[in-house]
Formats: sequence, C-alpha cells, structure tokens
Amino acid sequence: MTRLFRALAGLSLLFAGGLKIHDTATAQGGLIVPGCMSGEFILPISAPAPSLLHCWGCYLAGVGIALMAWAILLRSTPTIRGNWLLSR
Repeated sequence: MTRLFRALAGLSLLFAGGLKIHDTATAQGGLIVPGCMSGEFILPISAPAPSLLHCWGCYLAGVGIALMAWAILLRSTPTIRGNWLLSR
C-alpha cells in the first residue's frame, strides 16, 4: 500500500465517518420509546446529547485519521529495508 493510497483511503474514511456523524446528529429529533400494543411514545429532544450521537461513524473517522497519520509518518521517516511496517 503506497503512501498516497493510505492518505487517500484515510481521507475517504474520515469523510464517510463525518457524513454518518452528521446524518446521526440531524436525525435525532426525539427518542422513540416503544409502548404497549405496538404503540410508540416520542420524547422530543432539544439538543442531542453526545451519547446519542455516538455511532459507527466515530470509529470510521478514527481509522481514517490513523491512516492519514501513518501516511504522514511514513513520509517524514526514511524507509528501512526489511521493516514491513515502514515499507513502501
């Protein structure tokens, strides 16, 4: 995997994670609580709490940031032959 590919893959994962976080943040207008006999109660939320906004987008964005950091680290350090972690 080349450095450019790592950086672009990290950027695309960060973008996709950010889109998912934004989608989750804008979709949380209320909590849907199931009731008896297939009924539902909707509790409005004025501002979503961070615990409600946590989704798989956070993990995806974190992996994207890690890939971009790895690509930057590889750019700043010389390549060592035989080291599989720092190889091109």
